[in-house]
Amino acid sequence: MSGTALLELGGVVVGLAMLARIAGRVGMPAVPLYLVGGLAFGKGGLLPLVRSEGFIRTGAEIGLILLLFMLGLEYSSRELVQGLRRTWWAAALDVGLNFVPGALAGFVIGWGPLASVLLGGVTLVSSSGVVAKILHDLRWRSRPETGLVISLLIAEDLVMAVYLSLLTGALARSSQPSSRGSLPWPPWV
Repeated sequence: MSGTALLELGGVVVGLAMLARIAGRVGMPAVPLYLVGGLAFGKGGLLPLVRSEGFIRTGAEIGLILLLFMLGLEYSSRELVQGLRRTWWAAALDVGLNFVPGALAGFVIGWGPLASVLLGGVTLVSSSGVVAKILHDLRWRSRPETGLVISLLIAEDLVMAVYLSLLTGALARSSQPSSRGSLPWPPWV
């Protein structure tokens, strides 16, 4: 890694630390400020990162994995299974209320079935990592509703694992030359 990349990375770390400090003083989670910081340094931002972007991308992937791993360490498997058993109805309601509007919107704007299902998945998913980080930052781990929130996030993750597997297969089949023209969906999907 070059000296310029290290300077960029150092600036990012110092900037994120300052944003975390500001968030702590104001009493809010740092995640929204991190997003604003990313916009400032992203493509088209005030000061785009040139040399350290690849390293930051790799670090972000590792960080997300470790954040989800930390979430798993904080909850026992028994707590999670009990939470899913108690709240299966809330998980089903969550999936229905988040997936159906996206899928219906796809059909309303004239997309085909596959593209509409894809849009339904976009409206379904929540970021488990972001929610876990916010719960941790706000010290809400001991609150009674936290178990329900975590159970819903895990249910969403399980649904998304099945959904992505099925969707990947459907997209692979639809991209074959014999069926390409049969789906009325936008070319960018």
